[in-house]
Amino acid sequence: MYLRNKGLMTMLGLFFAAACASISEAGCPSTGEGTTPGFNRLCNPYFGQTHQHTGWSFDEAIYNVRVGPENAYKHARGDEVTHPSGYKVQLKLPLDFMVVTDHSEYLGMLLRMYDPTNPVSKLPIAKKIVASGDDVEASTAAFYNLVSTTIQPDGTAKPNPILASPRLRRSLWQEYVQITDSFNNPGTFTTLVGYEWSSQPNGSNLHRNVIFRSSDNLPDIPFSYFDSGDPEVLWKWMDEQRDQGATLLAIPHNGNLSNGLMYARKDFSGNSIPITEAYAKARMRNEPLTEIVQTKGQSETNPMVAPNDEFADFEIWTKPVAGPGVVKIVETNYVRNAFINGLAIEQDIGVNPFKYGVVGGGDIHTSIVSHEEYAHTGEHNLKSGTPEQRLLESLPGEPSKIEQGSAGLSNVWAEENTRKAIYDAMARQETWATSGSRITVRIFGGFDFGTTTPADSNWVE
Repeated sequence: MYLRNKGLMTMLGLFFAAACASISEAGCPSTGEGTTPGFNRLCNPYFGQTHQHTGWSFDEAIYNVRVGPENAYKHARGDEVTHPSGYKVQLKLPLDFMVVTDHSEYLGMLLRMYDPTNPVSKLPIAKKIVASGDDVEASTAAFYNLVSTTIQPDGTAKPNPILASPRLRRSLWQEYVQITDSFNNPGTFTTLVGYEWSSQPNGSNLHRNVIFRSSDNLPDIPFSYFDSGDPEVLWKWMDEQRDQGATLLAIPHNGNLSNGLMYARKDFSGNSIPITEAYAKARMRNEPLTEIVQTKGQSETNPMVAPNDEFADFEIWTKPVAGPGVVKIVETNYVRNAFINGLAIEQDIGVNPFKYGVVGGGDIHTSIVSHEEYAHTGEHNLKSGTPEQRLLESLPGEPSKIEQGSAGLSNVWAEENTRKAIYDAMARQETWATSGSRITVRIFGGFDFGTTTPADSNWVE
């Protein structure tokens, strides 16, 4: 389920079909025992964020975001914190859970370039990126030079060997996990270990947020675009992590910017091979959820592919994430079409590769959640950190900022507010997404309810 707001109107996007998430036998109601006072075997609604960036993301430190996951966790749990632009911000109502998903590519590296006591700051590339004083243009030019030499035109990656050294990456990953663990408070505020795999072959967005059930049996180094830009290779790596004791899932996002690749009816081989049973099973084993709305637009549908839907123009993002031009409108960019196509594919091969539950995301790169529409503080600090910047239709070399909405929210029905319960709710697809509002919705679908009605006092049970 996905709920979206437009002005004073709230639209409920309800998907009742075999294509949508179904509650498994392992779902609520639970017969187990809880670990916190808030345990409810019939489940409670929890509101959270599964897509948040901080200065640990390589594309934020150069824009004066010098705060890390600590700031994001403090803000999400309700503390007053300082926005990178210098003013104080605080949520009116804290979130229940948070997943900080900084980019795995150069994770934490750029932030350390701005710390003169850190050895990374002594590297030649660091001196160019930091530049002298606050020369943002010089820093940006050096940063984009690093990115252009890292990401090749054909979509392959050639990372800087020093910045991508396994020893350095391992050390930063361990610190990243420790920060996440330190803010986890079962029953009150849950933090889950996660990161973003940032594949973007030839400018087509295929990003996934990878989330772990616990901090036990984690990989030494997170799988990144430097390892492969192919989602099927990511899924293989995830299966290998399960063999080593980890529990994890991936959430694709921004299909609207994928040039038709995100929910394509072919595999990722480049040979246009039709989806096979093995491919469909691998996708659903690793990706039970998809992100349907976030600050860079919604991926539910588009007026070009749903001309009879009067709400299809809600939060449309028209510009590529980087570079000139406009977004390519292809029906396989969108979740609604994926649901339909998944049913057709299931008729052919017996498995539906797009039987997704949905979540909402932020993709906010300031460490500030910014899902409150009345208090939106922008996606990037030096690009949209002020109301004046957010009203601009264009900035040099940048997508339109006026098209950016506030963050979406990821919401779950879980027995209690703990890592295990929140993750398991996501894994069994007991989720719903909103464009930022806290709307509580619960849907049951099936053929065996008998005489049960919503008016019954114990209808949930």
